[in-house]
Amino acid sequence: MYLLTRESIDGNIGATESQMMEALGMTDRNSSIKLYTLLNQLNKSLEFLGLEIKYNPANSYWYISYKDKISYLIEKSNISKLPSHIAATLSAILIKVLEKGKFITKIDILSIRNKKDIDSDLYFLEKNNFIKINNDEINLTPKIFYYIDIDEFISEMKNIVKSSSIEDSEERKEDIKSN
Repeated sequence: MYLLTRESIDGNIGATESQMMEALGMTDRNSSIKLYTLLNQLNKSLEFLGLEIKYNPANSYWYISYKDKISYLIEKSNISKLPSHIAATLSAILIKVLEKGKFITKIDILSIRNKKDIDSDLYFLEKNNFIKINNDEINLTPKIFYYIDIDEFISEMKNIVKSSSIEDSEERKEDIKSN
């Protein structure tokens, strides 16, 4: 349990598969299978507490988190604590990273963000270890994925795009009818 809840100096929470196997002294060729069996058993034991073991694909760390709807509420409250302009900048960064699949630049963010200056937002996000800025490159850190369910974020973005494209097509139909 300690391995799955500890926070390292670099902000990662939990442990990788190799860290857990080393700590448990698992060295044989079936170590991965045994580890996943142990994780599954622990996950079942934690279930009644409203906890579950999750995997962060951004840094390959396993960690303990709140389960389902409890997790959703906690994640929303953590992000809702951010000022709206910073949350908007963070959303723009997520969208562009998902679109490009690699690092992005300030120009990429400004292309979808109706704001002339986002330097203070970027400074705040970097100071809180959500992003790393190296020269002109902006990268997400694994920390953000502890707060945002990326699958849910993608799903919500698809719904927004779908609903806006439906509205656009309905507006075009109305324009055509009126002409």
